[in-house]
This record gives sequence, C-alpha cells and structure tokens, in this order.
Amino acid sequence: MTFNYRCKDPIASTILNRDVYITIRLTQIYEEMLELAKLIAELKPKAVLEIGTAGGGTLFLWCRLASDDARIISVDLPGGPFGGGYPIWRGILYKYFKKPKQELHPDPSSRHSRS
Repeated sequence: MTFNYRCKDPIASTILNRDVYITIRLTQIYEEMLELAKLIAELKPKAVLEIGTAGGGTLFLWCRLASDDARIISVDLPGGPFGGGYPIWRGILYKYFKKPKQELHPDPSSRHSRS
C-alpha cells in the first residue's frame, strides 16, 4: 500500500495560468509510516529535523502533523547515494507545504544541486 497526495503546484499554476497538480509519494513502508504518523500527530512537535528529503513525501507529512508553529528543517545533501539534493524549483515548492505560522527550511545545499 502506498500514500499518494495530489496537490496544486502554485508555481506552475501561476506561470501557465491554469491548475497544475503534482503527486507527492511516500517511499517508506506504509504500515511503518502510519504508526510513526500517529505518534507525530499525538506529540505535535515544535521542531522537526528531516534527514533525506528525496521526493518530499515525509516532509509534507511532517508539515501537516507538526505543531502549527513548528520549525521544520529538511536536509538533503547533493550527490547522495539516494539521489541527494534537489533542483531550486523543488525547494520553492516545498516551502508551500508548511502551515501559515510554521518555519520551513529546506536544505540550503539544494541551491547547488543539479537540476
């Protein structure tokens, strides 16, 4: 079983002047992530450090489940064995995952990754 979330891409939608959607997927084992998500939802952490952003599935999940005023940091080093780093447009997109009062800091090294 997989988790897929379809959301509007605000950047592409603005540029193309039409609704553009992307699908965000979790690559982890569904049952394991479900149990972790239940715990995170109960704890409502005020700080989250994610190591390994990849496609952004868990980053999206942490933003939805963390405290409304949480500080969320995502680190994904360029050239890592699992793809590592992401293009600038992804870093911009990830900032739209946060709730209004959350701070979201996608990995600054992503600016140096290959598109």
